[in-house]
Amino acid sequence: MNTGEADTRIMFVSTRYRKHIWILSISLALLWSVIVPAFDGTAYAAAPKLDQIRVALFIQTRDMAPTVTLSSTSAAKIGIRSPSGIRSWLNVASDTPVRFSVDQYRVLLYESLDLSIAKNVAAKLSTLTNARERAFVFGIQRGGSTVYQVVTGNYMNMQEAIAAKDRYLANSEVSSQLEGFIAQVKGPHHLTAGSFVNEGEAQALQLKYLDVGIDAEIVYHENADQQLVYSVWIGDESMPEQLDSMQFLAQVFVPERELTAIDTRIPYLYKRLDYTGASPIAHYYYNPNNQKVWFSADSPGIKVQERSNRTYRGSMELSQYNGRLALINELPFEQYLYAVVSNEMGGGFPPEALKAQAVAARTFALQQGMKYGIAHISDTVYDQAYYGYGSESAAAIRAVDATASEVVTNISDNSLITPFYSSNAGGFTSETDEVWGTAVPYLQSVPSPDDIAEKGRHTWYRVVLRSGQIGYIRHDLVTVTGFTSAGLAEVMVLDNNTNLRPSPDTSGTPITQVHQGDRLIIIETVIESNPYSWISQQWKSDELLSRINQYARKPIIGDLRSLEVANRGMSGRVVSILANGSQAVDVSYPDAFRTVLNGLRSTRFDIEQTNDITILGANNAKTNVNQLSNQDQLYVLSGNTLSPQTVSGEYLYTMNRDQEVRVGTLDPQFRFIGRGYGHGLGMSQYGAMALAEIGYDYKRILQYYYKNVQITKG
Repeated sequence: MNTGEADTRIMFVSTRYRKHIWILSISLALLWSVIVPAFDGTAYAAAPKLDQIRVALFIQTRDMAPTVTLSSTSAAKIGIRSPSGIRSWLNVASDTPVRFSVDQYRVLLYESLDLSIAKNVAAKLSTLTNARERAFVFGIQRGGSTVYQVVTGNYMNMQEAIAAKDRYLANSEVSSQLEGFIAQVKGPHHLTAGSFVNEGEAQALQLKYLDVGIDAEIVYHENADQQLVYSVWIGDESMPEQLDSMQFLAQVFVPERELTAIDTRIPYLYKRLDYTGASPIAHYYYNPNNQKVWFSADSPGIKVQERSNRTYRGSMELSQYNGRLALINELPFEQYLYAVVSNEMGGGFPPEALKAQAVAARTFALQQGMKYGIAHISDTVYDQAYYGYGSESAAAIRAVDATASEVVTNISDNSLITPFYSSNAGGFTSETDEVWGTAVPYLQSVPSPDDIAEKGRHTWYRVVLRSGQIGYIRHDLVTVTGFTSAGLAEVMVLDNNTNLRPSPDTSGTPITQVHQGDRLIIIETVIESNPYSWISQQWKSDELLSRINQYARKPIIGDLRSLEVANRGMSGRVVSILANGSQAVDVSYPDAFRTVLNGLRSTRFDIEQTNDITILGANNAKTNVNQLSNQDQLYVLSGNTLSPQTVSGEYLYTMNRDQEVRVGTLDPQFRFIGRGYGHGLGMSQYGAMALAEIGYDYKRILQYYYKNVQITKG
């Protein structure tokens, strides 16, 4: 584009493709009333049903946790679940937390008579733990005093525990706090001193061992008649042979009790007192050998501390899956949908959109079968967002109840479809080959009225500080004070400590802060990033290269000098990208570009490369900035200078005759300007909102986004 007065002209890279796609979106949107399928009835046939659903809150193939802490606003019970049914063992008062872990391997790193010192050591260890482990402080009576043990765990085998111990001891800050204590690997090998039907008798025997310095704990399990009994167990050893010396010592001091090996087949709860938090709580270790612990409450509202303190309907089952703790929420299927619809769409959506979401979510869940072996579905967005009882909205509950048992099936054979959906399709839904590289007949690209997501969003300014820094600031945090000689608006900051953002929204770490009275120059005005339209932050070449090489199937060889879209699918989504003009960014399926390119919201985007600027010189000579070497100098002749000016600083600003400013750099940097949020397959949730607002009912919405389907009710 010609700047008008400059002797040397700078042209922007064409964005014709993006404009064409947007114009096409507008034109096709006018045809909705013509191309929507006419069928809107409900078929009554044998649709699959599910009375209870099992939702994995923690499971090895999704999120993991070494322990879970449960409580309830009402009285609760702890028991076991077996093929013969559920049997309650212990009562739990309302609002009383209890903690559970699998009885596997642990590392005892430190002991102290001072609780505050033990907690400090545990706090330091907590900064070094991963998703599979956690640091605890346990209290145990020994010789009349409470000894506080710092323990990490849990580890599913000896090798994993030894590796964790060595890793902690290799940290100088940790090892310096251990005061010479010899760290030990502990494990699930115990001896029993006998069982009692009265807990008081068991506690009396426990005290005998504690008084002579032998650690002993109370364990709950059943006898042969399925009656709850209380046992005293000693030993917490990593290998069975270590129990021999423990047995000899114990029988010297308490000769009247014969110690025997425990039956590793029985379900049990091995109780310890956990001082990790503000107040001590009961911490139960359970048998890893196929035991299922059952936690139920008198009324809805079981809280899971490690799941952001969310509360849930139904009951909780604890077991292990692939050697790790598993927590399954079991509840009535339709009640599960109350939370899913509330979380996936929200009570602010129109009733017909919520009904469409209810039918889609019901169908999706049924289609999964027992996906995780011990659970039908997870609570994450990998399946469907499910945040429990406390997140439910009245409008979502009404939508679920109004569509009870309704699912989406193929007209041809009445089989369930998999009704994929996403937040926002960015104007067009995806073809499946744009996402996974395969075709699904009932998922076809259609125009979607998704720009409703922009409604009510703030305006943001891209601004330049006097220091030369560039960032975004919300329009209501500044006031326009005048214009520069180039015609650009100048604004003044209204308050102190105002954040300058890397993109036009409040996500991400602020670039810097500006203060009351600071003057900024506006170079771009945009709408706040939202599910329909968004702008990423600007990434330096080495930052983006590191991410690509971490997640792509093959690394990019050498520096990242350029990045360009090579091919797009029918809806405009990116299906292939080239680096440095010839190297394909290798992903297993097209939607993976979202992860590879720093977590983009969708694959319907353009790439803006900041040094992709063409200089037009005399006699139509052309030079692109990205072709210059680091040793080359770039000169710009402006209309009011008589001699060449060397470009300095990080940024190069160019303006065309329409006063549109582009920010360039001499070194390659990249930002992504896109539309949509999610994979874009099937129903767009914001599109469903817009269609509902113009009068579509939920059946018509579903049949718009899914082709050749019917709504079936059992």
